Amino acid sequence: MVGLPRRHALAVAVAGAALLVLGAGVVVGLSFLESRGDPVRLAAEIDQRFRMDEAAEVMPVLLRNNGDLPITVTHLELVAPSVVTAPETSSIIVRPGWTRRVRLSLRPTRCPERGAPSSGPAAAVATVASSEGASRQVRLPAPDPENVLDGVARVDCDVRRILRVADVGFGARWRRAAGDGDPLLRGHLVIARRTAGPPMTVTGARGSTVFTLRASSEPPWRLDADEGRMAIPVEFEATRCDPHALLESKKTYVFSAWAKLPGEKEQHLTLQPEPRLAGRLCQLIADGCRPT
Repeated sequence: MVGLPRRHALAVAVAGAALLVLGAGVVVGLSFLESRGDPVRLAAEIDQRFRMDEAAEVMPVLLRNNGDLPITVTHLELVAPSVVTAPETSSIIVRPGWTRRVRLSLRPTRCPERGAPSSGPAAAVATVASSEGASRQVRLPAPDPENVLDGVARVDCDVRRILRVADVGFGARWRRAAGDGDPLLRGHLVIARRTAGPPMTVTGARGSTVFTLRASSEPPWRLDADEGRMAIPVEFEATRCDPHALLESKKTYVFSAWAKLPGEKEQHLTLQPEPRLAGRLCQLIADGCRPT
């Protein structure tokens, strides 16, 4: 066999390698473009373990990869008639056969002036990326057999109707006191009407992991239709001073109340003190939780 001169052989080898690389790129590109017509083997579902007291601002969605290759999702949002989430734009890799739980931030519910919010099927809108950087958008049905989304929308709209009638919060004036030797902070829980309308009833209030909140009178407290304001004397005491409570509490200064309008269900309201009151509560911990 007659061999090529060395320089010609090298040129042919380089050209052949270039063609192989180019050909491989074309094959990969065509393969992905062809696969764009294939269904993405990704399934979505509303997480039925969602609890209203877990995180009212978050809706967990389950993504399951039913295929044989990893799937990378670079954009995900949930769309339903009344509930919409902010998009999650960090990369989510779902391995074959695996399920990922993705927490999506809820946007304000679309509430009607009257009646229940609209209900209907939800969809997860996802952008799926390939290893080559190309991407496409898919719309996945998001089953919700327990009607979690409808429940979230209904509660959110009920709370908004309550707060349109009256606000529930803490008064501006607070003073230190002592009860059985332990420092207390005394002031008022205030129900203040915002608009003319029906009576509103506050059925209870509660402190946090660290603080006990006591009222001078037992609930319920009713703000009648012709009343503009009601102030209920209350006091705070730091009653959990153990290291676990002080270090692990994530909502030390977040308190709760429950309220309702006539003919409607009781709903939970979150009470967050103004910075000045929060500072005085912090001092109450410092004074009330001193080692003995």
